[in-house]
Amino acid sequence: MSFIGKSLCLVGLYLIYESIPGQKVAGHGFDSEVIFSYGILGVIILASGLITVLSATIRKQNQKNEESVRRWASGDFQGQAIYLRPFEVDGVFEISRRHFNLFSWGQYARPGQDSFERSLDDAGERSYPLHSLGMRSADRFGPAVGGFFEDWREKVGKAIESSSRIFIIPSANPGTLWEIGEIKRLGAFGKTVFILPPSDHLITYHGQVPYEDKWRAAAEACFATHQFKLPHFRAAGLLFIYNHAGKIVGHATPKFRSPRKLAAQIRDLFPY
Repeated sequence: MSFIGKSLCLVGLYLIYESIPGQKVAGHGFDSEVIFSYGILGVIILASGLITVLSATIRKQNQKNEESVRRWASGDFQGQAIYLRPFEVDGVFEISRRHFNLFSWGQYARPGQDSFERSLDDAGERSYPLHSLGMRSADRFGPAVGGFFEDWREKVGKAIESSSRIFIIPSANPGTLWEIGEIKRLGAFGKTVFILPPSDHLITYHGQVPYEDKWRAAAEACFATHQFKLPHFRAAGLLFIYNHAGKIVGHATPKFRSPRKLAAQIRDLFPY
């Protein structure tokens, strides 16, 4: 459906281009009525294409969410990745777009909110599909979302054990601190990527409290609770991993505007 929608968009744009004043329509020259008809038809086809693409995107996200609900219920995340974070960061880091390009579907000029979580999900779509807990919404695209569970600690613990990759945003939130403690207790540092989200000119931060303050609080809480240090805040963001001794052994400045480059960065963080 997505391919059909994109094709309709191309046809619609072509017809709109043909209706621009001064353009000749094949077989009709400068016939104004025909040119006007081309324009109207182009707008209709373009709108149909955009609706088709958006519908296909929503359908795909719903299917991912249904799969995620099943996995959280069973605790089976073999070959999958989980995304752990404080819920208040959801959607507050939005990928900035300097230009709108209707056809740059991989460069974040698409229907729906383009937060950095969407880039993280796209980066691992083929190698480690990403799952998270939290609110499910049709207008939020990105990691598959499994909703909320009363026994979330038990489910997250099983997911940490069975998943192939873990992505986590540290915070002073008690739930996140517990998750970090489980990663440490279960010896899962070797498959965990810690994320300092970017908040520079490429990523727009919409939070009410400066993220530098939140990161400072997270660093203090992590050290007090788990005795390991987070790196200093940097607006460009950071991907980093620890060894089992709690020492940072790999890091990279994330390239969230390009899922392909982001996927390569994540692979390079791990020596195996």
